[in-house]
Amino acid sequence: RGTVWSARSLEYTEAGERQVLDVAPCSLSYDPLRDSFFLCGTRGTLFEMPGCSHCNRLTRYPTDTLYVPASLGGKPVTSIGAYALYGCTELTYVSIPSSVTNIEESAFQECTALDLVTIPDGVKAIGEKAFFGCSVLETVTLPKNLKIIGTSAFEECTALKNVTIPAG
Repeated sequence: RGTVWSARSLEYTEAGERQVLDVAPCSLSYDPLRDSFFLCGTRGTLFEMPGCSHCNRLTRYPTDTLYVPASLGGKPVTSIGAYALYGCTELTYVSIPSSVTNIEESAFQECTALDLVTIPDGVKAIGEKAFFGCSVLETVTLPKNLKIIGTSAFEECTALKNVTIPAG
């Protein structure tokens, strides 16, 4: 498993023990500034993999808390991409910077442990199914500049009790 997208055997170290990647990827993105791929696995794990073809080492990141950076390489981060963290089941908290204006389709779909997300006022659009299936998410404060909420953006958020909609 895990070789659908790579013929390489991918290894990482966890708790001092060598491990081989045994999860299928559910999303993959590339950061040209770091020459690295970032992969979210089906069990909610987040890895960084060097882009070089001769490298086979992964770095596993803790995935319970995520702070999205305001900029990368001097350019502002303005969007959380479609399916960016789809299925990251260990993720419990996300802090999104004020530079972000768009949360795309299914960005946090099926993040079943996500119970807190900070959506800044600069966000103008929340895509279709952006938070679909975030089953422990209890409270959402919508930003004051929000113009679009996509279909089913918060569907299957079965614990959702409080939604704050700003005046205006």
